[in-house]
Amino acid sequence: MYRFGGTGIPEGGCKGIIDALETVISANGGKIHTGQEVSKILIENGKAAGIIADDRIHDADLVISNLGHAATAVLCSEALSKEADAAYFKMVGTLQPSAGIKICLAADEPLVGHTGVLLTPYTRRINGVNEVTQADPELAPPGKHLTMCHQYVAPENVKNLESEIEMGLEDLKEIFPGKRYEVLLIQSYHDEWPVNRAASGTDPGNETPFSGLYVVGDGAKGKGGIEVEGVALGVMSVMEKVLG
Repeated sequence: MYRFGGTGIPEGGCKGIIDALETVISANGGKIHTGQEVSKILIENGKAAGIIADDRIHDADLVISNLGHAATAVLCSEALSKEADAAYFKMVGTLQPSAGIKICLAADEPLVGHTGVLLTPYTRRINGVNEVTQADPELAPPGKHLTMCHQYVAPENVKNLESEIEMGLEDLKEIFPGKRYEVLLIQSYHDEWPVNRAASGTDPGNETPFSGLYVVGDGAKGKGGIEVEGVALGVMSVMEKVLG
C-alpha cells in the first residue's frame, strides 16, 4: 500500500471496465459475439486452432479462456492424453474454488466515509467493507450511498449459507451501530459459480499443455494478486508471453 497506494474503485463500477474493454476491442477492429456458447476448443498438432460456438467454427492461432483451467480442459479434453498430460490432469483435479457472500447496503448518509476498504478483524464473518459511491456517486441515485460488505465462507460452511448470512447481518449491526440502512441484495458465490475458480495462492499459472491456449481470469491470477488485481496480473503475464 505504501508503494502503490490504497485500493481503487473504477468509475462506473464493473460495467465501466466492460465498457472500456469493448471500446478497445472495437477500436482495433475486433468483433464481439454475445449470446453464444463455446462448446469446444479446437486443437491441432498440439496447438490451438480455434473454437466451436453455436455449431460454427471460428479459426484462430491463439485462444485465451477465462473459464479457469478445469472448465477449459473440458472443452479440449479430446486432445488431452491422460499419460502425457497426467500432471495437468492432477493439477486441475486439485483446484479448489473459493466461496463468499456479498451484502449490499443503501443509506441516506455515508456509512464508511472514504474510498478505501474498512477492514473488520473482530467480526464473526464480515472481512471488509467499501462504500463505492465515495469514488463514484453515479453508482447510486442522488442522495444515496451504496456500501458493499464482503465475507469469506469456509468450504465446510457452504452447506450452511443461511446461517453464514445471518452472522454477516449481525456483524453489520455491530459495525454500524445506530446507523439507518437498507439491505438491497445478498449474493452468495460457491461451487460452479465461485468467488474465484482457484483460491488465492493456489493459481496454477496461465499456460496449458497446448501452444497458443492460455487461461486468464479468477482461475489463473498473477502472483501476489487476490481479486481484480490478480486477474489483471494474469492478463499481463499472458500478454508478455504472446508478445514475446
